[in-house]
Amino acid sequence: MVCYLKLSNKVDLPLRIRLIAFIVAFSVLFLFLAFNSDALIFGFVLAIWISWLGYLISLGKSGMVSVIFYLFFGAVLLGRETIDLTFNLRINDFPQHVNKWVYVELASCLIAMIFSYSILQYAGKEKRKGGNCYHIVHDFLRFRNRDFARFELNLGRLKYLYQLDIRSSLVYLFIFLLMVSYLKKSYEISYVLQNGYLSLYTEFAKSSADQPWLILLTKCEQMLQLSFSSILAFSKVNKKSLLLIGGYVIYLALTLLTGQRFNATVGLLILVIFFILKCNHVIIKFFQQRTFTACSLLVLGIISAILILEFVEHSRGTGRDTFTSPVLNLLYQQGVSIMVLKRELLYHDHLNQDIYYSLSFLYYGIFARFRGIPVLHGNTVENALNGASLSRALTYALDKPLYLRGGGYGSSFIAEAHADFGLIGVIIIAFLYGALLYWLDGIGCSARQDILRYLLIPLIIWAPRGEATGFVTTLFQPANLLFIALLLAFALVSKVSQWFTSFIGATMKKLLLSVAVNFISLVTMGLLTLVLPGILGHTEYSWWQVYVMWSIYGGYLTLGLTDGAYLMYGGFSQENVPSKLISVQLKSLIGFHLIFSIFAIAIMIWWKPLDTWYWLVICVVFSNLFYVPRLLLTAMMQTTSSIVDFSKIIILEKLVYLFGAAAILTTGYRGFIGIIFMDLFSKAVGFSYSLYLSKEFLSWSDVSFSELKSEIFKSMSIGLYVVVANFCSLLINGIVRMVIHYHWGLAAFGYISFSFTIANLVITFGQAISIVIFPYLKRFDIESYSLIYNKISAPLTLFLTLSLLCYFPLSLFIGLYLPEYKFPVIVLGILFPMMLFEARYRVLDMTYLKALRMERFLMVNNILSVLIALALSTSIAYYFNNIVYTVLVITIVTAWRCLSSEIALRSRIDIYPYRDLFISVIGSSLMCIVVLKFHFISGGLLMLLYVIVVLLIRPRIDVSRPLLIFSKGA
Repeated sequence: MVCYLKLSNKVDLPLRIRLIAFIVAFSVLFLFLAFNSDALIFGFVLAIWISWLGYLISLGKSGMVSVIFYLFFGAVLLGRETIDLTFNLRINDFPQHVNKWVYVELASCLIAMIFSYSILQYAGKEKRKGGNCYHIVHDFLRFRNRDFARFELNLGRLKYLYQLDIRSSLVYLFIFLLMVSYLKKSYEISYVLQNGYLSLYTEFAKSSADQPWLILLTKCEQMLQLSFSSILAFSKVNKKSLLLIGGYVIYLALTLLTGQRFNATVGLLILVIFFILKCNHVIIKFFQQRTFTACSLLVLGIISAILILEFVEHSRGTGRDTFTSPVLNLLYQQGVSIMVLKRELLYHDHLNQDIYYSLSFLYYGIFARFRGIPVLHGNTVENALNGASLSRALTYALDKPLYLRGGGYGSSFIAEAHADFGLIGVIIIAFLYGALLYWLDGIGCSARQDILRYLLIPLIIWAPRGEATGFVTTLFQPANLLFIALLLAFALVSKVSQWFTSFIGATMKKLLLSVAVNFISLVTMGLLTLVLPGILGHTEYSWWQVYVMWSIYGGYLTLGLTDGAYLMYGGFSQENVPSKLISVQLKSLIGFHLIFSIFAIAIMIWWKPLDTWYWLVICVVFSNLFYVPRLLLTAMMQTTSSIVDFSKIIILEKLVYLFGAAAILTTGYRGFIGIIFMDLFSKAVGFSYSLYLSKEFLSWSDVSFSELKSEIFKSMSIGLYVVVANFCSLLINGIVRMVIHYHWGLAAFGYISFSFTIANLVITFGQAISIVIFPYLKRFDIESYSLIYNKISAPLTLFLTLSLLCYFPLSLFIGLYLPEYKFPVIVLGILFPMMLFEARYRVLDMTYLKALRMERFLMVNNILSVLIALALSTSIAYYFNNIVYTVLVITIVTAWRCLSSEIALRSRIDIYPYRDLFISVIGSSLMCIVVLKFHFISGGLLMLLYVIVVLLIRPRIDVSRPLLIFSKGA
């Protein structure tokens, strides 16, 4: 074995010498067996380990992964036994034949791994020289054989896939998975603090299997490992990669707080390997010079000196079992894996002989599903008896109380191979690991292969203390396959969206961006609406709905400044907007809300005790303080078509709200005040960021008082009409909800608010389209308004009619997820026609009334609608006492408002809305009848039949016409 101890890469050993060394090593091993001396066999094991480790250290960076593996191998499998034999210390005494056979396993494993590594290393050198020796083996390991080359050639024909921007999609997906993993770890930390570390493997494992949301978080956390490996493979050391790595380090810190030392330690080890490979300065030079070899030998010398000194001190002592040296204490505590080998050999008959522990991947993931067997998790009795974990089986066989408390003895790839196939199994698995180590040492050569290398390095390094084929389980676990599918899907969507936006023009890009922003708002509120009832409980959820409703009302305290500026400067470019006047209006609005907040808080302190209503009003006041001034800034962005900045603000605000609320819920908190607090925090963040993006509105202006007074009153006189109109539009829904609240109580209000929240989420899409249409509509001549209206109306009607079918899968999902909310599902079906008319009203009617400066009619029409809604809802509630018919009032009033608005527009521009209105009215009426009188399936089929009839009646609708109009308008 001295042949392997070369301290310079200049000497190359022929394959014949390596084969002779391999044969000699096995001969010496059998010779020691003949002498029946376990100390000689273990000394031989140490000689092999030290000589091969010295050789790998001399390779420098090209043998870095193997060096780490063998250092860990020595620490967990050789360190404890070395100390025991050196100091004659036997705390856990085993029979002599057990010790001897374990040493034989270790020697056979090391020799087989070294030989496998040497064969492949020699084959690689021969190929680089142009030879053909062992090229088949080498090519197979390096994924370059003929079959794979042909496979790569076929993939090369899919040039479109190679053009996908996978890296940018990978970053976004990694950030999302990292945020979700933060939530998972936060929940685990709160659970561990309450129940202890070991409960993570017992009660937590049992309860998590029954919670779908926790299973989803676990799958996302599993995908995080592959995504981070991909990030490292494609990244260089720069600010962007350092930010991503910093986020992952925070995840590792949270992992360490849960007691999962393996994930945290090996994760940091991967980062060390990454920086060594990617940093092109002192670190690489250090590894490439002989200084590294000298330092490594110096460290080994220091450890040897410590061992000698400790031996001298121990020989003078009284046979104690602790050491003054922290190095020896650490080695002795970590070297428990050698005990696993001995226990497996001694208690082999106690294990399930029908289970192949070294082939554990067959019992997990997709392999288990293909075989039709259940996947077992946690420290359960079933998992110990019938699972594929040697650690659990061995612990349960020797110490059941320890196992059931969540403890365990650990495992080792050598012990698992021996348990299944004896010494032959150890040699075979060692050959495999030698080949894997050779492949892992090639890290940095290929980014695509480095993804797998970064993923497998922790599992291979941990194998002396872990599972033999755990890396196969990780490679083929469903979460990783799902991650690959998601990554390709995101990249494909990104590519298609780039092609699509380049085709449709700049205006439609902003339209799609606005829709995407509102879709994020839809997802945020949709998740909270669907998840909070099952987490908070009905009472707490109802209080949250009250806050949502009143905060929406408070958002209309803009004094008309926001809407007035929006109407006056609609269609202006960013350079033409009078920033000094807007700055004064912004400061006036902030000052007004500060005074209003102080006044409202003083009234609540004087009038109300410290009950729920008191805190609710205080939260609404602070919500308006952040939200209303931000509306003026975002209105200016919408006016000047700065949709990108507007989108950044909304996305940041909603993501902070969503992840903040999720973080609070993962701590075990179940009150609505915490959710409201995160809403306030997100609005404060959104307001601060909007001020940062609109710095031109923060300068102190030298506007005269008369000019300031004139501008403010002008904005207020124009904007108050729109404010009153919008507020009355909101009151159409609000009055009905308040009538239900006072007549049927808080419980009924909570159920109805559930349906109204979902309905309002869908309406936001209409508002998103209106935001983009209004500034561009102002740039057209009034003569062009009718042409644009007629070309938008028909596709919009078709889309809204098709959207009625979405009720049926949505109601089915709500019925399965929240069975106690069956009644709100019926109400939601009645509100779907309301969404149809409301979306049409916001996209077309309201936008055109603003563009034509018909804000007075807008206000009067909405006031009449509110009065009609108030009269009808109170009459039906108190005389008929029917909550369903009371909700139906909203659909009737919304349809009437839409019809009256289009009649008013007909008097100003030449439009023909009656055919589209007829289709909408018939579809809405049929939808209400289906929900109230028909069975779910028969009603769905009837609505599907109506949609087919509409498609046959209007077959010549060109959906691309609105896109072409606005692309030209850009």
